[in-house]
Amino acid sequence: MKKSSRLLHNNTAARRSRQRQMFIKDARARRQARQEVFFIQEKSSS
Repeated sequence: MKKSSRLLHNNTAARRSRQRQMFIKDARARRQARQEVFFIQEKSSS
């Protein structure tokens, strides 16, 4: 019983960490895209 509950906790923790990694990756990609758009706007304005 105790072993299974700990296994369940590890499973949920792994899922949560995976979601956090996906969110961090998504935020990083979004920031990079925003920088690229900013550079394009700078080039077009000059």
